Parts: sequence; structure tokens; C-alpha cells
Amino acid sequence: MSAPLTAGEVVARIKSHLGFPWRETTYRDTFKFGGADTVVKGIATTMFCSYDTIRRAAAAGCNMIVPHEDTYWNDHDDISIVSEDPSYNRWRGFQPWPGAYTTLRGKKFIIHHMHTTDTTSSQTAGQLLVQGEELFAVCDEGSVLAFDEVQLEGKRRMSAAEFLRGYQIKSGEQLG
Repeated sequence: MSAPLTAGEVVARIKSHLGFPWRETTYRDTFKFGGADTVVKGIATTMFCSYDTIRRAAAAGCNMIVPHEDTYWNDHDDISIVSEDPSYNRWRGFQPWPGAYTTLRGKKFIIHHMHTTDTTSSQTAGQLLVQGEELFAVCDEGSVLAFDEVQLEGKRRMSAAEFLRGYQIKSGEQLG
């Protein structure tokens, strides 16, 4: 079995098979979340990148989506049309460019992969919740995200379960 590809390697392969020059100076064909070094677990292609498409791709194990049309349904990828959507903001709140990060115990804490949950919490936004080997973060309005892969500054990227076994995180610890 071959080593997994990064998103940058996937794009390089696409570029090498185009048959015409790649436009490097475009605002299109760029990474909107994550980046070139994100390990690709699956690729979804679509005409339009709707919220439903994103959910279906995630459910199928795809973390790279290649849409035909502009990501935010307009020519310049203007996010103002979705910036008031609570679902978009719940995800975007943990996605400052070029990736999702915050601090934990005074160190940079990178969230490489996460997913939304149907769970709600009355805890303060930014607090961590631990249930067995699962790690969650409370967001605004009590919504909860599940962290799948994380990395503490100076350490390797690891699953949330590995992280919890090594760092003894307790529910109630505060991010940021």
C-alpha cells in the first residue's frame, strides 16, 4: 500500500495531467480550509459545494472536496453570504486561516480534524469535555464539536484518544 497523499500532492498530480498551463494567480483553485500539507483521506467531486455536500463528503470519509463552481457561490469566494449562518460559524470558529488552532495550557493547540455533533452543553464556550477516549469542545450557543486529530505545540499529530491518554486532560479545561 502506498503512503497517503497530501492535498498539495493531489493538486500537483492534477496540474501535471491538465494538458494546459495552471493559472497560479487566481483566487479560485485555492485551499479554503486546511492546506497543502493536509493528509487526504478521501476526495469528493461536485458541481456545487453546498453545506449538504460537505456533510455527505465528511460522512463518506472524504476530507478534500473539489467543486466545479466557486466555493461560496459567487465569483470571488465572498463569505459574507454565509457568515451569519450558525452552522458555518460553528465550524469557521475553529478554522482561522491557514488552519484551526488555539492554545491549551499555554501552548499552541492545533485541531487537524474535527466533526460537528448533535450534542449541546451548558458549559462555557471553549471548555473541553472528555468522555472516555473522546475529546469535545463547547462552542458558542452550547453547540459541541468533537476533536478527532490534534497536536500540541512541539509534539506529533495524534488521535484525540492518544492525546487524552498522554496528557490527562480533564473536562472543564479552557481553550484559548
